[in-house]
Amino acid sequence: MKIDWYVSDDEDRWEDFVSASWNATFLHRRKFLQYHGNRFQDRSIVVRDSAGCWLGILPAAPDLKDSYRIVSHPG
Repeated sequence: MKIDWYVSDDEDRWEDFVSASWNATFLHRRKFLQYHGNRFQDRSIVVRDSAGCWLGILPAAPDLKDSYRIVSHPG
């Protein structure tokens, strides 16, 4: 398993992953997360298997009160 930071080149793949997920909501969509782009540093996470297939995503950003702490996206 490999954990990577989300990068903008992943946007289409992220959207496809969210669309195929049974428990995702609009809160997981990049357009929603990027709407807050000027207020938060995006630190979203992508989890991949050894072949590079996506296993999971976590919308995330640094906590506004403690920049050493990552929280599920505050937007």
